[in-house]
Amino acid sequence: MSSDPFETDTRRLVRVFTRRLREAAGTAPESLAVDLVAIVRGHGWRRVQALQTPERAADNGDGSGRAEYAARRAALDGRPPCVCGAAVIAHQLDAGRRTGCADTGCTRYVPKTTAPGRSA
Repeated sequence: MSSDPFETDTRRLVRVFTRRLREAAGTAPESLAVDLVAIVRGHGWRRVQALQTPERAADNGDGSGRAEYAARRAALDGRPPCVCGAAVIAHQLDAGRRTGCADTGCTRYVPKTTAPGRSA
């Protein structure tokens, strides 16, 4: 048994496409594309919001996102190092939290702080 829950639907759609492509010999590509989209929609396809391309964040105006990246990197670089001595970015990011560090073998990021009366 296949692990694809849509295998039957996929095979059926492939048969429909094959038949339409066979019938469409000599048809303009644009009209064939419109027909294929109509077929797919008729078989239940709908856009899914989670699969849409995310909007670009603010950037330098060149569309690269470099300004946002630079701001995020500066915020990380401004954080104190871990008690293991490694920088924040040396620690793996796992579900929004910094975990183990391959450089030193520590298991999670714990910022090094100096409290009054204590040495670092």
